[in-house]
Amino acid sequence: MKRHGLTLVELLVTFVCIAIVMSLLIPAVSFVRESARRTCCLNNMKQLGLAIQNSTDSRKRLPPIYNNLTSVPPVNDGGRIEMTFLSWRTELLPYIEQHSLFTSIDFSRPATDAANLVSLRTQIASYVCPSSTVSPLVDAYSLNSLVRGQAARSDYEIILGIQSGISTERNDRFNGVQFGPWGERQENGKFRIARMSDIADGLSNTILVAEKTQRPKWIERKIMTGIVYFGPRPPEDEMFGNLAAWGISSPTYWLITYPEVGVNDTNLVGLFSTHNGIANTVFADGSTHSIAESTDHRVLSGLITRDASDTSAFP
Repeated sequence: MKRHGLTLVELLVTFVCIAIVMSLLIPAVSFVRESARRTCCLNNMKQLGLAIQNSTDSRKRLPPIYNNLTSVPPVNDGGRIEMTFLSWRTELLPYIEQHSLFTSIDFSRPATDAANLVSLRTQIASYVCPSSTVSPLVDAYSLNSLVRGQAARSDYEIILGIQSGISTERNDRFNGVQFGPWGERQENGKFRIARMSDIADGLSNTILVAEKTQRPKWIERKIMTGIVYFGPRPPEDEMFGNLAAWGISSPTYWLITYPEVGVNDTNLVGLFSTHNGIANTVFADGSTHSIAESTDHRVLSGLITRDASDTSAFP
């Protein structure tokens, strides 16, 4: 007698085969998608590097860390004033096809001024890693810690230097810091605006910008025993939104990292990404590199400083 359809056993075998195929395909698809996001992130870093180079060629200097032209220099008050300045990224806007946005910013006013926050809410794709999963907007705080509005995020940040000599005194938080390519604090409290020619260790051996993703969510994958938290330690799982906004400067003590902090240990300081095993960077010569979590800490420190004669071999 001719049989029609499948038996129960045959049907179950079919379902098992489909499940096996799906279990093989889904991770492969996820891997391909993450690989594409990682490549897009590197492209963003490449654009950022080109923008910095073009800006530097035009202005004969690197963008200033704090970009308000008429404001007082940052003072040591726990970082609150530092969090109201316009950031180094604002000067790059004309070089990433955002000239109209650049002209809409009033550089005589704080970044957290209501008029400026209208501009700083603009989301800029090349400032964001596509693998980041947090909200594109963050709360922007004023000096008295009141929310003034919202600003768009960035996943890319400078590293100001590395703290080789720990100081527990707030008024001496730059003691022992070996600075990177972005300048250093002077006696008058201002940060010197740096030049590419300051980088004695070589442009191809010095990190300009690195990933620092998922802010303002605070992630610490490894207990950081050597970090001195100047000012209040961020509350659990959260930091001030100003630290993540592309248009608002970060307090300098969150731009300084430590010798014991490796790649992807924490997004409070140093390099941090959601990519598997690496974090992306752009060097002073414009080249992009994915720095592995296994990178020796001495090599990483050498890539952060600008003139410490510590240029260890980097693959």
